[in-house]
Amino acid sequence: MKIIKILIGFSFLLISDLYGQIKLSEIMGNPDGSEYTDEFIEIYNSGDTTVKLTNFYLVAEDDTSNIVFLTDSVLEAGHYGIILDSDYDTTSGNYEENIPDSISRFTINRANFSSYNISNSSSELIQILSNNYTMIDTHSTNPSYDNGYSDERINFEKDIWESSLNINGTPGFENSTFLLDYDLIVTIENSTYSNDSIFINLSILNYSQKTSSAFDINYCIDTDLDSKMTDETIYTKTITDTIQPLDTLNIMLSIPPYFKGANRVIVELDYSEDEDTTNNIDFAIVNVPLDSNDFIITEFVRAPRDIHSAEYFEILSQCDSPINLMNLQFSDMTGTVPIEDEIIVEKDSFFVFTESVELTESFPDLKNVCVMSNWRSLNNTSDQIFLTDFYDNYIDKVIYTLDWDIPDDYAAELISPKLNNNNKSNWKAVQSGSPGFENFSQLVEYNLIATINDCNYSSDLINFNLTIQNYSQNPSSTFDINYCIDTNLDSNF
Repeated sequence: MKIIKILIGFSFLLISDLYGQIKLSEIMGNPDGSEYTDEFIEIYNSGDTTVKLTNFYLVAEDDTSNIVFLTDSVLEAGHYGIILDSDYDTTSGNYEENIPDSISRFTINRANFSSYNISNSSSELIQILSNNYTMIDTHSTNPSYDNGYSDERINFEKDIWESSLNINGTPGFENSTFLLDYDLIVTIENSTYSNDSIFINLSILNYSQKTSSAFDINYCIDTDLDSKMTDETIYTKTITDTIQPLDTLNIMLSIPPYFKGANRVIVELDYSEDEDTTNNIDFAIVNVPLDSNDFIITEFVRAPRDIHSAEYFEILSQCDSPINLMNLQFSDMTGTVPIEDEIIVEKDSFFVFTESVELTESFPDLKNVCVMSNWRSLNNTSDQIFLTDFYDNYIDKVIYTLDWDIPDDYAAELISPKLNNNNKSNWKAVQSGSPGFENFSQLVEYNLIATINDCNYSSDLINFNLTIQNYSQNPSSTFDINYCIDTNLDSNF
């Protein structure tokens, strides 16, 4: 690899009128072909007059020891010019299939130019100077681009360059990275939840050649998780600000959350002039905190065998709002893993997490299930199932021990969601669980059980003692006790 430090000269007429008219447009410093013959520098006449090139200079770094004049020629308004090495093969060279016939070609008339090259290992300052060394245009090259990809200017008004999208660059025609006339790019810079609202900080970049204004910002919560604005409630903000080329406008929006847990925010620009709508949309996940007992653990299997083919635990939502479980955390006694899937759980519905898809083979009616690739294996003797939200807020926890007497391949089912689910008397071991459905052993909402404990005959009366047990989820009061002698022996009133 050779490092070039040369001064190449070419000249213009009416220098005071040319400042800013002739632009460096593209620099190939690391060609796919020979570094001795296939480097090139492209220029562009951004004015509306033809320029005759004589006796002005193109400077690489600060070396003025080698002055090479370009051939006398002109560059028409709105046209590109290509400066090629004097040893470049104009018949079968690397760029002959690409350079348009109408493009002005320039070369150097110094034979030893091939003994130098533009550095592809360090940045190099390239300048266009007038005959009295007035700077016309300048650019520092980027040596990090891959072999065969040029340094392309994206906008003639600013010194902003990017790697070409095409191998061998775009010698003599519009750069592959050159900006469109109209192109807005929206980016969600950050998003937060506070005081029952989601706040969205946007940046809108005018990544184009022309000034942009008068467009709408549509935004919503992705309630059906399809990453589209379809049946959601859509909010709109109309923007009348003017955004200059390559400038950015910052906007703050707010929207009420739809879920507890993860909310996917969609923001999309509606701009009729935009020539590239692929960058008009952006997404962000905003996490809304959960409260303790928004859902509870209602069933688990810690030692599967035949009936239960995999470990699992079940939750029941008690929250008035739908919950998106993504980014919640599941812990046992030795570690914590996140829930990575977007899972919606409605109020009073069950959901099951398991280690293996084999559970659905054992229970084919199970639909609301997530197979976790990062499952925390439950200990067979004692362990905990601990659930927290994105912010580490406690939601629910069950700690079971050996004295809970849960046989292997049995499910532990919660009897009453309204009682302490860390009290082993509120759990029952059942031979076959009911993952995704109401527990077989779960108490109903209201259920009183009457039991005659003792009865006797005395003094022409039958006396009997009753026990009324409230075997249900809720407290009971105000009820009647009807009683009689079964005179027709049908066991009915």
